[in-house]
Amino acid sequence: MKRPNIRKEWAGCSNFQEKVKELNEAHQEFLQMLADGWQITNVRKKRPRISKPKTPRIVEVAVFGGKMRMTFAEYQQHGQGLKVTMEIF
Repeated sequence: MKRPNIRKEWAGCSNFQEKVKELNEAHQEFLQMLADGWQITNVRKKRPRISKPKTPRIVEVAVFGGKMRMTFAEYQQHGQGLKVTMEIF
C-alpha cells in the first residue's frame, strides 16, 4: 500500500536563531576535524562516524623466513620493502 506524500515544514520556535547558530558551530567543528586529518569511516548509518587514523607503535615483519619486531619509526626508515605480518597499536 502506497503512503501519501505529506509535505512537512519545521515549525518556528522562540529560540530558532540559537538553534541555527549551534548547528553552524557544530558544522564548522566537523569541517575543522576533517581538515585536521580525521577520516569518515562509515556512512551507511544515519550519522557518519569519524575516526583519527592510527599509526602502530610496533610492527612485526617477515624477514628471511622468520619474524622480527621493530618500532614503526624504524620500519619507516629501513623496512619499507618488508612484508608486515602484524601491527601493534
